[in-house]
Amino acid sequence: MEYCSYTLIDKVGEGTFGYVWKAIDNLSVDGSEIVAIKEMKKSYSSLEECLELPEVRALVKLHGDPNIIGLRKLIYENQVLYLVFDYQESTLYRLMHDKINLCTDPELLNGLLENRIGLFSEFEIRGWSRQILRALAQMHRPGGYMHRDLKPDNLLVSKDGESIKIADFGQAREIDSKSPCSDYVTTRMYRAPEVLLNSVSYTSAVDMWAVGAIMAELYSFRPLFPGKSRADQLYKICSVIGSPTYESWAEGIQLANSCGYKFPQVHPYGISTMIPSASHEAIDLIKSLCSWDPKNRPTAMEALEHPYFAPDMRELPEATTCAKLEQRIYPNQTYFGEKLLGPFSPVGDITIEDMLKRVWAEDTSAKFEQRIYPNQTWFGVELFGPFSPVGNMTSQDLFESVWGCSLDASFREMAHQEKQIASAHAF
Repeated sequence: MEYCSYTLIDKVGEGTFGYVWKAIDNLSVDGSEIVAIKEMKKSYSSLEECLELPEVRALVKLHGDPNIIGLRKLIYENQVLYLVFDYQESTLYRLMHDKINLCTDPELLNGLLENRIGLFSEFEIRGWSRQILRALAQMHRPGGYMHRDLKPDNLLVSKDGESIKIADFGQAREIDSKSPCSDYVTTRMYRAPEVLLNSVSYTSAVDMWAVGAIMAELYSFRPLFPGKSRADQLYKICSVIGSPTYESWAEGIQLANSCGYKFPQVHPYGISTMIPSASHEAIDLIKSLCSWDPKNRPTAMEALEHPYFAPDMRELPEATTCAKLEQRIYPNQTYFGEKLLGPFSPVGDITIEDMLKRVWAEDTSAKFEQRIYPNQTWFGVELFGPFSPVGNMTSQDLFESVWGCSLDASFREMAHQEKQIASAHAF
């Protein structure tokens, strides 16, 4: 099946808002590059309507982040919107299932899973968690976005298993939006309690709750809070971390009262019981991420500064991820190194920092970038690349349409001057 310059290979996914196809880019250098194409289910009356979609605005604004799926092209034809993305081989969800299927010792596997011990090393989990938090640190900045649907199936993993990218921005929402928030967001098992209790003014802390739940699942290969309904989800949360009180979360008690829910009085298992293979630092971080009160959850930047990510936390926990155990499960398995990020290639005159200064209207100093991406060099890039056959629309046209400002010659000259000044100061 062909569409424009792409040959569709197979449908690889379907969500609330669209279908995802694996396809070949026939116009790539060798004519065989694999891409992913999202075909939106809804019809749109114009290109302008498409450009106003929160998903499109978020992807454009966050383009270039190494841990966020890259939007290559936007195609609008016959009232249908197609989004062309970089293709990733797998997801964290599939990776967990692949690990189980590849195990050569079923008896050992059953024993591990029954005792809530997963098959990833803490080294691997830490590397993935760091990348997810780096992406969220960018997303959650003022003027940024909440993802609102973080889950293992929306976290794409490269073929070598080293890099991870956040995908599916179909439920993304601007952090600064003044309109009431929808309560029908996030897959239930990763849904924050304030959303479960119908809050209409939740914050980006909902994404932080989801990260905590995902991290715990990577340790145990089981969802931390596997609720079967909204009420059961709240009960599952209470059974692990205990019920909130007026002292610990007064707003939550008020939300529960307003929707007729009464928190159960249970003796909680505790997060450490649910993920026995995790280090003390991992448990402490997950506890803070899964705090009842969203104000008590760390931001992505604060989470990155947790001792869990300290340089001396690189050794594998002896209890469950020792070399002997790994060799019993996966003969000849070698764990890859922790090279998480690579440099961007130089294209064009305007740096990401220059662009972000205009888009975010906020300081994007080297100090901030270095805190998120140590040793990462930002090369000059033209962020969007040519967008596909929608009339004569270029990346510059798209940027102007979305943000109301152009990348004209005067701005380029200003950016060039700023870059020269910065270089002079560096010496």
